Amino acid sequence: MKKHAYLIIANKNPEQLKKLLGSLDDERNDIYLLIDKKSLIKDINFKNDVTKSKIFQYAPVEIFWGDYSQIEAEMFLFKQAAKNNYEYYHLISGADLPLVSQDKIHDFFDKNPNKEFLTLILDKNNDQKIADRVSIYHFFVKICGKNTKNIFLKTFFSIYSRLEKIAQKLFKVDRLKNSNIEIQYGSQWVTIDDEFIKYILSKEKWIEHTFKNTICPDEIFLPTLLVNSKYKNRLFYAKMTENKSSDEFQGNLRYINWRSGPQYPKVWGTEDYNELAQAKEKGYIFARKFDSSFDVNIINEVLKNDDIDNK
Repeated sequence: MKKHAYLIIANKNPEQLKKLLGSLDDERNDIYLLIDKKSLIKDINFKNDVTKSKIFQYAPVEIFWGDYSQIEAEMFLFKQAAKNNYEYYHLISGADLPLVSQDKIHDFFDKNPNKEFLTLILDKNNDQKIADRVSIYHFFVKICGKNTKNIFLKTFFSIYSRLEKIAQKLFKVDRLKNSNIEIQYGSQWVTIDDEFIKYILSKEKWIEHTFKNTICPDEIFLPTLLVNSKYKNRLFYAKMTENKSSDEFQGNLRYINWRSGPQYPKVWGTEDYNELAQAKEKGYIFARKFDSSFDVNIINEVLKNDDIDNK
């Protein structure tokens, strides 16, 4: 029996997470769950919320927006799951849901072996900004930007980050100067096969050297590894989307709306059910972003769909 691994990073809404776990609960799946230590759900044990899958829940770790800790969390899950040699590994967040049943998911991936499912983004207007995420050093990411609610600190670190960039440009700091790698930008949420995940783990030291003290590297490290390797030829959908706000197909098979707002990405509400149904018709297997504190009804509507409720 071919098995899949679901690698979940979650930080809130325990009841919503339980619904997600229930939708993945299948003897063909194992679940690897990592909770953000800053979360209110860090002390909850979810191991009794599945009956068919094996679930591995790990001690919470601190994960900060835009920080290298996001890569560390993903690499930790990759390491744990790769020990068991799955056909496919699905990296998702606690804000994701499947749009179709596990039968349909397994059938699709059985028909598409040895493929990599990533969304690669082409954003010519921001090429330099994306390169600057990696080419110069970014310190104190853990206590700036979205990681603090303190207005004074936000303002201080906003000014500091600009000065940090100006100073390094002045002294011609370029971490990529002696490298011939092509920096690629995309979504951190991916489905990849066993061979590629082993390749990622073999590059662990290079990943740390290249992406430590950078900003938002989670959106860069996997796409960059892919396009600079032979695995680029195994992309299921190789066409790059023009930018996050486009309506082009997303190769990671996760339907994410960066266009409509008012939140970015859009948080789904009951009025969006038809849009999600259309996404499923286009071939999307997962969707994000759901938030039960915003609208629990859309979560229930998606999960009671005949495509999913096959237990």
